[in-house]
Amino acid sequence: MVNKNYRMARVVGRKDERILTRLADEFEQPAAQLNSPVPTMEIDKFTQPCHLVSPLIRHLGVAMKFADIEYSAKVSGVVRAGKSVNTLEDLLDRDIQKNTIKHFSSSSRMLIKVKPCRKTDAGALQNLPTKSLFFKRLKVDEALAFVHMQRTVIALDPLIHYIDNLYHSRESVQELLRWL
Repeated sequence: MVNKNYRMARVVGRKDERILTRLADEFEQPAAQLNSPVPTMEIDKFTQPCHLVSPLIRHLGVAMKFADIEYSAKVSGVVRAGKSVNTLEDLLDRDIQKNTIKHFSSSSRMLIKVKPCRKTDAGALQNLPTKSLFFKRLKVDEALAFVHMQRTVIALDPLIHYIDNLYHSRESVQELLRWL
């Protein structure tokens, strides 16, 4: 498990890089990990790039403040779960075993709610209403931003499918999926 100081040092050390470049780089790493014969995802490797979405949401302005708060709370809930389990599979299996999967504050419920936020963010990256202002805030030109957004969307696809498969592969979770 990556300790918090190391994670913060990585973020601070890359502070001068553009947020879209960092976002694409960070999501490509866990996506590549899923190409193994037996894919597994450590919670820290999953949540680290998720933390980078929040600053991007903030660049969209005050209107996205509540979306940022909700997204950050869900990611933080998954991070807290990572203190007692190492992988997303373990997180889901633990909640199934404890029969807490339907509880409002269960880690697996927070994980499944992170996924739609990420899908929304991926879609929002392609359909921003004020692209020029957004790119100006990010200090990046539109062509380069498009390249990095495409990289991010491509990297998100296997992660989203992986989480879908985690939930669909467990019978006891099917009811939770119908609730959401």
